[in-house]
Amino acid sequence: MKYFHISLGFKLKDRPAWLEDFPKEYDKPYPYHLTLKNETCIEDQDIPRLKKILEKIVKGYNPKELEMIFDKIDINETSKGHCIMVVARDDLDIRKLQLEIVRKLGIFGDNSSKEHKKFEENFTPHITIGRHLNDAQLLQAKKNLLNNIRFEIEPEKIVLAIVDRPILEERVKEQNRDYFYFDQESKQAIVVL
Repeated sequence: MKYFHISLGFKLKDRPAWLEDFPKEYDKPYPYHLTLKNETCIEDQDIPRLKKILEKIVKGYNPKELEMIFDKIDINETSKGHCIMVVARDDLDIRKLQLEIVRKLGIFGDNSSKEHKKFEENFTPHITIGRHLNDAQLLQAKKNLLNNIRFEIEPEKIVLAIVDRPILEERVKEQNRDYFYFDQESKQAIVVL
């Protein structure tokens, strides 16, 4: 058995300068991403079918319609500490994509945790810029947050990570990732496996 995770890969547009250094201080240097489906169990023999379904889903979306503006900070407490996120304005297109992915790909297995399942049910498009912070770290991070929190993203691809262990460090390894690129011209998905 393995785990799969699906996220949106994108380019940041008009990112505030302070945002470059903030995650270096309060997060591990993970690539920016927007999670659409958290780690979910899957049997090895179901992986080819998962990829075909995901490819079909991606083909139904125009990346221009998935562009989003992020302009709000949200702080949550998780089982591993505080989490700082930049939240997108309410966007129905990304919610539609996320819901379709969760519904069509949830057939393969259960989420790796109750927290992940809850995230999917109460989906809020966001980018994490600080995680696993204790109270003192959170207090310092709040002092370093600046008011000019506004940037846009330009979606490029859907990233499918398939891993043996449901941890972020495994998901970011290139050998564990497949890409489903949005084709700007034909509005079709291009799959790189």
